[in-house]
Amino acid sequence: MPTPAKPTRLTPVHSELATMLAQCGLKVTRPRLAVLKIFKNSTHPISVQEVAAALPSLPTIQASPPINSVTIYRVIDSFRQKGLIREVNLRHGHLDYEIIEHLDDHHHIVCTSCGLVEDFYGCGATSLIRTAIKNSRNFATVNEHTVELFGLCRKCISL
Repeated sequence: MPTPAKPTRLTPVHSELATMLAQCGLKVTRPRLAVLKIFKNSTHPISVQEVAAALPSLPTIQASPPINSVTIYRVIDSFRQKGLIREVNLRHGHLDYEIIEHLDDHHHIVCTSCGLVEDFYGCGATSLIRTAIKNSRNFATVNEHTVELFGLCRKCISL
């Protein structure tokens, strides 16, 4: 008879991540914990390729079998469907993703020359949304919005 697997002890960080997964109705698995940790630690939107590149540096992953790219795509898609992360189009030729912080009105300014991405908060969309709904013949509500601004950073404009 096979020996049952020993339960994994979760660190406080992993406990927080496990709680986030459970609150979204997702089963806590090693790949989900690892990918969510990368998103939580990221200071900017990241691509699937950046997630894959960061995985081997996690101590919990180093001692385990690698997580394949199909699993990474599936995990990211499940996070997106459950509202843990959102897609961000920074015009890099691929989608980036970032963790959703529900209490902020969070957007980005992107330098079209060097690719620098900076967060900004508060876009003033509330008034715009009210006006759009008031003037719409077919819509009753707006559930979400995105604002990405594109221009030149101070360094690039001085070149």
